[in-house]
Amino acid sequence: MKFEFRLRPILNVKTQKEDILKIEMAKALSILNKETKKLELMISELRSYMVEYKMLLKNVCTANEISSYNAYFFKQKEKIETQREIVNKAKENADKIREELISVSKEKKMLEKLEEKKKEVFNKMLLRKEQKMVDEIVSYRQNVELVEVK
Repeated sequence: MKFEFRLRPILNVKTQKEDILKIEMAKALSILNKETKKLELMISELRSYMVEYKMLLKNVCTANEISSYNAYFFKQKEKIETQREIVNKAKENADKIREELISVSKEKKMLEKLEEKKKEVFNKMLLRKEQKMVDEIVSYRQNVELVEVK
């Protein structure tokens, strides 16, 4: 007699879904990391240009140079805001996948525990059957010995 867990197909599906979500999570975190680094680079670049601009203002500069820097700062700040939105969307996506992964993992663990309990019950039942068979054999032998003694 072999143990058969009826919910095994569902457990297999949960395992596959968990594996897929782990891959998606890794991709989402990679994208989030890439976009965050891109944002940090943009902010760093803006700061270095601001330092350069302040140095320029201390020296003699033309209105055209000031206008060019201001236009650059305005454009760069818009790009930074757009990049922040991209980073936030990447965070939301990673969080959504993480929540789904946690949910699927919990369901999978619950099914695995149920399988363990069912297997334990099955093994106890097998043990009882084996013990019953042994008892019957012993009882049969005792009866045979009693009959032979008479």
